[in-house]
Amino acid sequence: MKSAALFVIFLALAIFLATEARHLHCGKSLTRFIHKVCKAPCQNEEDFDFATYACTHFITSEYVRKQCCPNTF
Repeated sequence: MKSAALFVIFLALAIFLATEARHLHCGKSLTRFIHKVCKAPCQNEEDFDFATYACTHFITSEYVRKQCCPNTF
């Protein structure tokens, strides 16, 4: 019984990681993701190409929040 519960927890964690943190976001996908997280366009004022980074690295909603709308939440 304990191994079945452990398996379910592991499976839930794997699904979360696969859906939340394992997407490359480019173009319209990135725009939609930023709007979903921040409810506004990205407000990144640093000299950092966030779009290129997001298109080539896996990013999470927490990373988007930190880069694009840190003062919103």
